[in-house]
Amino acid sequence: MAIWSERHNLPAKRSVIWGHARQQLLLIPEAIILLALLLIGWATHFPPLLGALALLIACLFGIRLSLIAVAARKLANGAYETADRLLAVALKLHPWSLDALLLRAQGLTQRGDDEAAEAVLRRAAHYYPDDES
Repeated sequence: MAIWSERHNLPAKRSVIWGHARQQLLLIPEAIILLALLLIGWATHFPPLLGALALLIACLFGIRLSLIAVAARKLANGAYETADRLLAVALKLHPWSLDALLLRAQGLTQRGDDEAAEAVLRRAAHYYPDDES
């Protein structure tokens, strides 16, 4: 059983829930955009422009995931420059991508650039303070 003073110092449950929700929104923002397009499309009887926009967003999501997957393989093979370029493009598509930030920090560490890796990890920790990785 927690002592009252310990319980008083714990973060409010509401702030924890909102922080977790914000963190989940940052992981895959394309899902929220696609949901919004679906709701707008449903209200407007699905015009072709909304379908094309949804397809474009889904393609960008696939491209981003592909870039991260290929960069992970390049890092495993020691092609650090190529992996860094791929991750830079992935981060342009989604600057808050935790996977891309962690892979970029890993590549910078493997190249010996620990200061830049620390900056990238600090950025990831800023966006995702509750994430254990």
